[in-house]
Amino acid sequence: MTRRTRAEAEMESKLQSLEPSSFRFQVLSVAKDFKAVWVRMGELLTKVRESRQYEQWGYSSFEAYCRREVRVRQDTANKLTRSFSFVRDHEPEALKEEQERELPPLDVVDLLSRAKERTESERTQRERE
Repeated sequence: MTRRTRAEAEMESKLQSLEPSSFRFQVLSVAKDFKAVWVRMGELLTKVRESRQYEQWGYSSFEAYCRREVRVRQDTANKLTRSFSFVRDHEPEALKEEQERELPPLDVVDLLSRAKERTESERTQRERE
């Protein structure tokens, strides 16, 4: 089974109505695939960061690895890893391969993870006072 967002399902539906050789079909198909890979990319980058494998590969930091080898900006890498970690920690059922489940778009998960971080930071600040 695959994990899909609502947007992917809508895009798939639209693709069914388009001529596969059309430019519009090509653009929409690539966009759908792009949306589908954020979870997997986030998972892999999180593993690289947590295991520090980038050091074995000759990079001094996770950010340097992402920038030079994967060609992903630091902000993008952080967004992907933060979002994947949030889903892993708060909705682990959504990541089970055997379960088909809609996942929210990356931007939504990133927003939720940032809000949780802010709430925890504010709570810690109040406890210190």
